[in-house]
Amino acid sequence: MADVKRRQVSIDEAISHVGGDFALAQKLQTAVCALAWSITAFHTLLVIFTGLGIDPQRLRLIECTKTGGEACEAALGHPYPAMCALPPDAWAFKSRGFSLVSEFNLVCDKAWLVHAAAGCFFLGTLIGCAIWHWLSDTVPPRRMLHSSAIISGVAGSLAATAPFLWAFMLFRVLTGVGVGGIGLASFVLASDVMGASWRPYTGLFLHGGFSAGAAAATLLAWVIPSWRWITFLSGIASLALAIFTWSLLVESPQWLLLRGRKGEATAAIASVAFTNSRRPPEFPLADPAGLLANPHRTLLDVLRNTRLRRSTALLCLIWFIATTAYYSGVMLMDALGSGNPDGDGTSLELALSGFLYELPGVAAAWLVAERLGRKHAAIGGLLQAGGCLLGAGLARGDAQRALLVTARFGLAAACSAMYLLSWETFPVVVQHPGMAVTNYASRIGAVVTPSLALAASRLRSGLVPLVLTGATCLGAAILVSLLPETLNGPVHETIQDMNAAYSVKRHRSWTYSLKNVFKRPPSSSSGGAAGTPLGAVALPTMPLDPAARSV
Repeated sequence: MADVKRRQVSIDEAISHVGGDFALAQKLQTAVCALAWSITAFHTLLVIFTGLGIDPQRLRLIECTKTGGEACEAALGHPYPAMCALPPDAWAFKSRGFSLVSEFNLVCDKAWLVHAAAGCFFLGTLIGCAIWHWLSDTVPPRRMLHSSAIISGVAGSLAATAPFLWAFMLFRVLTGVGVGGIGLASFVLASDVMGASWRPYTGLFLHGGFSAGAAAATLLAWVIPSWRWITFLSGIASLALAIFTWSLLVESPQWLLLRGRKGEATAAIASVAFTNSRRPPEFPLADPAGLLANPHRTLLDVLRNTRLRRSTALLCLIWFIATTAYYSGVMLMDALGSGNPDGDGTSLELALSGFLYELPGVAAAWLVAERLGRKHAAIGGLLQAGGCLLGAGLARGDAQRALLVTARFGLAAACSAMYLLSWETFPVVVQHPGMAVTNYASRIGAVVTPSLALAASRLRSGLVPLVLTGATCLGAAILVSLLPETLNGPVHETIQDMNAAYSVKRHRSWTYSLKNVFKRPPSSSSGGAAGTPLGAVALPTMPLDPAARSV
C-alpha cells in the first residue's frame, strides 16, 4: 500500500509529464478562454455603444420640425439642454436607430435612464457571479461556460429586438448574468490545465483578450452605427462560442478530482497528453483527500485567518477602486467626446484609442512584474492612471481626452499585475474562493460607475468623477504597498503552511534583529572584549515548536 501511494502523482506532476506547464494544449485552452473574455468585452462595451448621443445637440442628431420655427433654431444654437425648454413636437431625431437615446427619446428628464440601463448590465454580472459561484460545486466549469454563453447569447439577441426600454433593461440583466458565468468558468478552465509555474499568469492572458476584444468591438460599432445590430451581433458571438468551442476545451481535471471523479480527471489529463503528442502518465492520480485533510475549502476558511482576512480586505478595496476607475473611463467617453461637432464617432475614436493603449499596458505589467515584482507593477500602473485621471479632471479639450486615453495604459497594467498578486497571495487550497471574493468586489465597483457618469452628465463636467477616481487610484497604490510581495515567493499549499512560513519570516525580520543589535552578547569563557562588531551579533534561536508556528 505504501508503494502504491508513493507512485501516485498530483495534477501538477501529471501536467508537467504530458508536455510541460504551457504546451500546445494549454495554449489552445488559454486562447479559447481569452476569446470568451473578448466576447464579454463586446457585451460590456454595449454600455457606451447603445448610449451614445446623450448630448444630441453636440452630435447634431436632432432637427427642428415645421412647428419648431425660429425658437427651435435658436435653442439648437445653444448648448444642451437648451432644447429641453422647447415643446416636445418642436424637434425630432434625424434617425431613430442610432442609439437608445434616439430610439426611446432618452433626453432631458429621461436622460438618467441611459445610465440606469448601463447599471442593469453591471448588476446582472454581480448577480451572475454569485449564482454561478454557488453552482460551481455541482456544475463543471466547461458546462458552466457553455450554459452561461447560451444565456448571454439568447438574452443579447432578444435585447436587440426589445420594443421598449424596460424590456431592454431586463434582457441586459440576463445578459450580465451570463457574462458573469463566462468570466468565472473560463478563468477556472484556463488556470486548471496550466502548470504551476504558468498558472498565476491566467488573469494576465485573459485580460489581454478582454482588451483586444474591446478594441475589435469598438471598431465594429464604428462600422455599424446601429444599436440594434451591434446588440444582436454580441448575442450571436456568445452563441457561436457555445456551439463551436465545446470540443476544443478540456474539462478541469482539478475540479473533477476534488469531486471524486478520478476516472474523468484521468481522461482529461489524457486529452491534454494527446494534444501535446505525449503519453499519459503511467501512475494514477493522487486522491486530494490523502494530500489535504479537507480539500473543500470555502470563503469562511479565508476569513477565519487573520493574515488572509487582512490581505483579502486590502485586495477587495484595491479591486473595487481599480474597476470603478476602469469602467468610469469607459462611460465618460461620450460625455467628454465634445470638440468634433460633426463626429458621432468621436466617442468611439476615444474608446478605440483607449483600448489600444491597454494592450501595451498588459505587456508592460508582465515585464515589470517579472523583474521588479508584482507590487511595483501594480503601484506604477495605479500611480500613472491616478495622475492622468487627476490631470484629465483639471484639463479641458484635447488635453483632457488625451489624458483620459493615456490613463487606460496604467489601469490595464495595474489590473494585470493585480491578477498575479491576488492569485499568489492565497494558498492553493483557497485560491478559488479568494479570487471569487475579489471578483465580487470588482463587480460592485462596476455597478457604481453609472452613478459617476450620471453625475458628470448632470454637472456638465467630468471634474468630479475624474478627480475622485484619480485620487482613489493614488490611494489604492498606497494600499498595494501594504500587501506582501509574491515574486519568487514560495507556493503555500495550505493555510497552515502559510502561517508557518510567515512565522519564520517574522522572527527573522529586520525589526526583530534591530532590537538585539545593542544587546550585550553573552560573555564567552575566554573573556572577550566589551564591544562586539555589528556583524558578529548572533540572532537568538527561533522557537520551532508547533505553538510558535501557529502564530
